[in-house]
Amino acid sequence: MDTELGTRRDAAYLKVANKADPPDFAVVWTPGDRWFSLDVAGGFSLVYIEEETPGDEVRERLDSYLSIGLRYLSGDRENVRSKLLRIPSVRVGSGGNAVTLRLSLVDEVRHLFGRRREG
Repeated sequence: MDTELGTRRDAAYLKVANKADPPDFAVVWTPGDRWFSLDVAGGFSLVYIEEETPGDEVRERLDSYLSIGLRYLSGDRENVRSKLLRIPSVRVGSGGNAVTLRLSLVDEVRHLFGRRREG
């Protein structure tokens, strides 16, 4: 795995990429509190927003998101589609530990109307 640690705008991030599949990545973002995000290849993400997150919960959230990202990169994932609208998402893990990463609302609307994001 390759890792990159940095800042962008007012948020810190950790990007982990799979050496065996370079376009495959997972990025955990946060400004330190208020919101946390896990983004993976394909535009899928998991976002948590809460004002005034306690310090111990910040660490737990970051550990959890990094763990989900690593499971995603290890291949413990499944591409799924919603039953009614056929909107794609990615399920990481299985059973009671499964987490679903979704497209942004804008990308879901684009998908519904047949317009995919360029680049």
